[in-house]
Amino acid sequence: MHLSIHSKIYLGPSGPHAFTQLSYPGVCKIGFGENESQAIITKLLVLGWVIQRSTAECNNPPVGDFKVWKEQVDPLTPGEREQLPQNPDTKTLHTPWRDQIYYMWNHVFYDVGNWMSAMNGTRTFKPPNIDLFAIEFPTSHENGDSKKVSAATKVWGSDTLLAPAYLAPGVSLRVETLQPGEEDREPFHPADFNHEDRYTVLFVGKGLQMRFYIEGDWDQITDGVAAVMVYGNMLGEPLKPLGEESEESKGDKDDGDGEDGEDGEDGEDGEAGERKE
Repeated sequence: MHLSIHSKIYLGPSGPHAFTQLSYPGVCKIGFGENESQAIITKLLVLGWVIQRSTAECNNPPVGDFKVWKEQVDPLTPGEREQLPQNPDTKTLHTPWRDQIYYMWNHVFYDVGNWMSAMNGTRTFKPPNIDLFAIEFPTSHENGDSKKVSAATKVWGSDTLLAPAYLAPGVSLRVETLQPGEEDREPFHPADFNHEDRYTVLFVGKGLQMRFYIEGDWDQITDGVAAVMVYGNMLGEPLKPLGEESEESKGDKDDGDGEDGEDGEDGEDGEAGERKE
């Protein structure tokens, strides 16, 4: 059986034990080996969101210009990449270039979805199937009861893969979850996304409520967004057992690539319901 071009043991930070099952059911954190293509592509996607780049080649499917840009930045050191010109507009979610960045998350999620299905029997991620939502900076840190106010809340209508496409400078994103029917109980804190540890993907089980809290030290006068999250619903058929061929497991042989197609809309028609608190 094929898992794109990757062995399942490499989709994590520690070899055969790559899949990290957190202590709360329905939430799993998936990391990547440092030199694996998923790690390389994910870091480029996070970098690419803030890059200033105008091009007439942003067509559908929007892969060509990303690959040209990847070839340009591959030889650069991390410090040199940080010096690349950045787009000062961090409020506009959709530009031709940023839509390419969202589209490329299909390839990361495709590999992760296949690996999850092979290892744990979940449904697969069938591209193109990328949605996104922005998390605004809170207008107030606390309510009248001195409790933190969540910046956004999602209730997931299907098993879902989730990752941060953008975090504002200084921002740490705290994630808390609640099982269906337990909304009044103490939430579980499975993960944080911050600038030191954000190149990971969360698997979120169907029905979970997820709350996002903005933490850290950021510029109070910023007019951009605090974070942009990309997600994909896992609605494809599960992979067949090992030893049996599955059409869902066949993908592109390019680095981190799955299948091509159009980018999804920004979350309005996705499986996840959104409400602000």
